[in-house]
Amino acid sequence: MSGKRRGWWSDSIPLLGQQSNSKSHPQKHQNQPLSLSSFSLSSSTSPSAVYLEMTSPSAAGDGDGVSDRSVFLGVDVGTGSARAGIFDENGKLLGSSSSPIQIWKDGDCIEKALGKLLENGHSCYNLCISEARRTIHLFDGKITDTFENQQSSTDIWHAVCAAVKAACSIADVAGEEVKGIGFAATCSLGPVKTKLRFHFLVVAVDSDGSPVTVSWSGDSRRNIIVWMDHRAVEQAERINSRNSPVLQYCGGALSPEMQPPKLLWVKENLQESWSMVFRWMDLSDWLSYRATGDDTRSLCTTVCKWTYLGHAHMQQNNEKDSRDMEACGWDDDFWEEIGLGDLVDGHHAKIGRSVAFPGHPLGSGLTPAAAKARNFELGLVAGIPVGTSLIDAHAGGVGVMESVPVSDSEAKENDVEALCHRMVLVCGTSTCHMAISKSKLFIPGVWGPFWSAMVPEYWLTEGGQSATGALLDHIIENHVASALLANRAASRKISVYELLNKTLESMMLDLKLPFLASLTEETHVLPDFHGNRSPIADPKAKGVVFGLTLDTGEKQLALWYLATVQGIAYGTRHIVEHCISVSLRVAYLEKVYFVPHIYFRFLIMDCFSHPLTYFSDPSRFSFVLSPPLQIDTILACGGLAKNPLFVQEHADIIGCPIILPRESESVLLGAAILGSVAARKYSSVHEAMKALNAAGRVVHPSKDPKVKKYHDAKYHIFRELYEQQLSYRSLMAQALTS
Repeated sequence: MSGKRRGWWSDSIPLLGQQSNSKSHPQKHQNQPLSLSSFSLSSSTSPSAVYLEMTSPSAAGDGDGVSDRSVFLGVDVGTGSARAGIFDENGKLLGSSSSPIQIWKDGDCIEKALGKLLENGHSCYNLCISEARRTIHLFDGKITDTFENQQSSTDIWHAVCAAVKAACSIADVAGEEVKGIGFAATCSLGPVKTKLRFHFLVVAVDSDGSPVTVSWSGDSRRNIIVWMDHRAVEQAERINSRNSPVLQYCGGALSPEMQPPKLLWVKENLQESWSMVFRWMDLSDWLSYRATGDDTRSLCTTVCKWTYLGHAHMQQNNEKDSRDMEACGWDDDFWEEIGLGDLVDGHHAKIGRSVAFPGHPLGSGLTPAAAKARNFELGLVAGIPVGTSLIDAHAGGVGVMESVPVSDSEAKENDVEALCHRMVLVCGTSTCHMAISKSKLFIPGVWGPFWSAMVPEYWLTEGGQSATGALLDHIIENHVASALLANRAASRKISVYELLNKTLESMMLDLKLPFLASLTEETHVLPDFHGNRSPIADPKAKGVVFGLTLDTGEKQLALWYLATVQGIAYGTRHIVEHCISVSLRVAYLEKVYFVPHIYFRFLIMDCFSHPLTYFSDPSRFSFVLSPPLQIDTILACGGLAKNPLFVQEHADIIGCPIILPRESESVLLGAAILGSVAARKYSSVHEAMKALNAAGRVVHPSKDPKVKKYHDAKYHIFRELYEQQLSYRSLMAQALTS
């Protein structure tokens, strides 16, 4: 705490769909079969420095220009673009736009050796970045194999401004009609140089607000470490080896995607940059700060990515207090033990002296400098309330979690209990699996429990897969047939994914197969190409492709695409089963004690006998096995949720209906909800969710028992692929050490 020192997998696990097939659905189209060809996704990743994507729903407002209407603006900065959406008081999307952002993906030490910068990431992309290029770095005589990704805070703000102006124009909304603003962004890190300007993902800036490089290249534009950057694997391992008490609130171990390992990497490898940084911030916090001048941090970012113990505020504050709270949840010992004690200085000035619930109004609202229409600003009215931000996936959860069919929500007498039985899949470049509860649940390998990190005053449990949309792009774009496929899709004015879905349907009919999934009988994919985030928590895990042949045709590519979608869905099934079967609640009698990650499995298996004998002072605490996490409803949002094949395979493999929201831009809606709460339209985030979320299509799993049997068999192979990988890893380690 701040200023204080601290003295299985089983085939028998029931699947979720057994409880949900009797739901009624108010919209006629919900029970219709979901055609794999009934969608359109842009698949072009061609560089474009001026690309701007804009959409205006056909039902977007009445277009009469009435100035007394109230609308809310949501902004989301993803991996490849900044997006903005305008929503009315019913949660209806009036217009949206996107603008590309730069990303650099290269090996900086190699750049130095070559005497030039390999700026392959200068191009702007309108979709998620498809690949984190593997690089080899030479440093202090060591060879390290890492993934490095950087972005520019200046470029991101310019993209945000362009997207906001375009969204307002498309929605026919004047600046004075925008009553509240909310920001969401990837959990990237950046440094800030001066007192009044940039902080990031981590964002790095100096005391003058100038960007500070986080790249080997020395390029100051690269002042953000992107969330998917894995340069800090070694630092994460060292931090985890200390078994700090804060780690139990991160699933037992820090991921290299979290901020402490990245900060330690910068300090150890870029000492000049480290000494220049005035503040470090998550990207979404920096966006709010850039808009308001208030550097209050969100409980979402600090708790989920910085090891801040948000529950330190449980007995002091509630969401409706709506005020900045002094940051009393930092564990100073943790930062000093891992070698970052200098971040504790100045009452944690560099990492956050005050925190607030998501949606809390910041400062005096939008500053005149951020609001002005000229240059690269937002073109809005000064003083508009701006809500404390969310990470993008968490905004997706807020934007969709109450999107249940009306008949279902009316049948639930207890709102709290119903809310705690849902899981949201936020599917984009990566996939996050979000579930909330009123009590804290410790699930090894699954991030959390995080207090007030998504819905204030609820505990969040967060599973995840580090590469899903990015993996699909990688599989497709690196296949020999990719260029030909892209040309054919372009000539038919459809996306590559829509063409692949049509190809699979045709192959199924030609081969007279009983169901489409059976095309991959001899093709299996373990999707851990960027490590395993949950539930194994192994950043060194590797992807596996089984069933390669010399065939390089489009049909073979379609099979790999389908097998990859299935592999991702098996990963989600693994996470869901793990969360249901392994929910361990620790009841503390006096103070927080850490349960070492290595003991978690033993405690779960043996909690009724003698787990306390492994601790020196068992009289101070006890363990109780809580009822399993109960999930009876799954909702999905994000770019991949627009792909009917992706959604249907998930429904079949998990065995549960999947509810899609009415509005496809759930992350933008979640951000806009923050603005509505900041504007006092609603008294809480949950109240705003109930008012603005709405259900759309419901995708049901196949009723064919052969489909279930088929996926059960493939799921068994999926699980075995990782076990074999561990065996091979051990064999090779022994060979190199003997």
